[in-house]
Amino acid sequence: TLTTTTTKGGEERTEIEMANMTARAVALAPPLDYSFCELPDIESMLDDIPRSGKTKVQIEEEIELKKEAEARKKKAVFTLDKPKRTHVDKPVLVTRMLKLNNNRLSSLVGVDIIFPRLLLEPLGLTMLDISFNQIEKVEKVLLQFQHLSVLYLHGNLIHGVKNIDVLSGIPSLRSVTLHGNDFEQDKGYRNYAIATIKGLKSLDFSTVTAHDKDVAERWRQAHGRKGRKIVE
Repeated sequence: TLTTTTTKGGEERTEIEMANMTARAVALAPPLDYSFCELPDIESMLDDIPRSGKTKVQIEEEIELKKEAEARKKKAVFTLDKPKRTHVDKPVLVTRMLKLNNNRLSSLVGVDIIFPRLLLEPLGLTMLDISFNQIEKVEKVLLQFQHLSVLYLHGNLIHGVKNIDVLSGIPSLRSVTLHGNDFEQDKGYRNYAIATIKGLKSLDFSTVTAHDKDVAERWRQAHGRKGRKIVE
């Protein structure tokens, strides 16, 4: 568990933030990639090895190495020894992206328990790819990821376009994919999605223009705030 430190300015920062401050920038790592792992459920992530990226345990080990390197530097100041520059002088990389595409997941139940065990800062997640699974429902558990801007849900088994209503509770969403689900052919699907997820700039890899938003809003007004049955 990471402890927090209060800076002179009164701000609270985690160990990793303090470790990276000397680099004057937060470095982001490549996605933690569990795609094509045949995962049957979220919990199975704990028993598998990611195709790429570093887990929380690996990153915490890097933080410890960085602390040790800093301690050696301070010691060298007093002994007049010049410490050698090593890889631990580089900022610790923190991933904000997770790939779970092309597995056999039917539910997102458990992400609130499993993600914190694999990601150093799970609530900072900005991209989540769970495309090409067997997801049937958009779970409310996604609402905890309030920094999520990219969400891939295409190629699943989600029934009914109203299933995406929960996504309106993530205002940071900018790019979402939903094609390849059961409701894709429903009349008004695209308008419903754009009207529901207000901040969208891309839907199904297609740009959402200001005109698209105007049309979607008029469609929403014509069908009522909660919408009638999409297929008429």
